[in-house]
Amino acid sequence: MATKAKAEELIGELIAKAGGMNAVPMPLCRRNDAMRQNAKTDTYALLAWCLKALAVSRDQKLAGTYQTGSVNLELLSELSKLSAYEDGPKRAKDALSDLGIHLVCVAHLPKTYLDGAALRGVEGGAPVVALTLRYDRIDNFWFSLLHELAHVGLHFNGAAEAFVDDFSLREAPSRHEDPRENEADTLAEEALISRETWASAGLTARASYSGIIAFSQRIGVHPAIVAGRVRHQTRNFRAFAPLLGTGEVRKQLELVQ
Repeated sequence: MATKAKAEELIGELIAKAGGMNAVPMPLCRRNDAMRQNAKTDTYALLAWCLKALAVSRDQKLAGTYQTGSVNLELLSELSKLSAYEDGPKRAKDALSDLGIHLVCVAHLPKTYLDGAALRGVEGGAPVVALTLRYDRIDNFWFSLLHELAHVGLHFNGAAEAFVDDFSLREAPSRHEDPRENEADTLAEEALISRETWASAGLTARASYSGIIAFSQRIGVHPAIVAGRVRHQTRNFRAFAPLLGTGEVRKQLELVQ
């Protein structure tokens, strides 16, 4: 009973820091098998993580004010080009601040199996993109970021929102999965490398490192994004590991424990 009481106390504190009961992402308070989350996920741990992300966002001062409809394919494509810079993740955070969107990095809790989330707490509040950086790689960062932003652009309707994602489940999608997850995948992929551009690349698991780098330079994105697309398309997740930018994201973005 003491442990339960302590947990309830901690959740109460998080709710207060996140903005009160109106900030609680209600979709997480009930089991939803359509969400892209691991079956082993502890719902209460997931709720605690989301509340922590919302609380962290409240300590951030944004440079701009979010405008509904501002997140679209054109914007996401522009953001993807920031990946070509050595400090791309930091530039992305600054760009989102100008747009009135929070980007917070909060370490995943045990039993959350989480890569990222798109949240909007108190009604009318700024969108929050929250990432765990559990896979500290350039390719994972940019896909996760753009996928969550795609949720903001496509699926936020002004109420308290919550989309949570374990991207390892993309490799074994459930037939019960919310179709909005596929919509966000498609928009993120198109923004990173358009379907037409990718079709012209002719890159396979046998591609050379120099070929991947040359293609990435031609389209203006980090080689990790191209290598990651080849790995996903071919299901060869051992290929091109040196190109993925492992260990490069946490150097630039604060990860709240």
